[in-house]
Amino acid sequence: MENTALLSLQSNALASPFLTIKEAAAYLRLSVSKLYKLSQKRKIKHRMHGKKLLFLKSELDSWSAEQTKEIDAVHCFKDLEKDAKFQLLLKGRRCLKNKDQNLDKP
Repeated sequence: MENTALLSLQSNALASPFLTIKEAAAYLRLSVSKLYKLSQKRKIKHRMHGKKLLFLKSELDSWSAEQTKEIDAVHCFKDLEKDAKFQLLLKGRRCLKNKDQNLDKP
């Protein structure tokens, strides 16, 4: 089914700047239901033409780029969090080591 939507996307690319829900889902590699949910929550720009949802390819590109930035930011934060936990662990070990050394002294 995705191949049909992609073929439709390619043939309609010259006719209209808008993509249907199926074309947009195939373009973003999302399920149609996921794209409907994003539209309902107003997380992704869309237009209504009667009862049809339509998407501009340029807006889908912008949305996709923004999602990539958010994912990168989350990964960066997780890396920083891991580094901080590691540093605390090392500091804790050093404190315990110093405490043990102080106990050995008469």
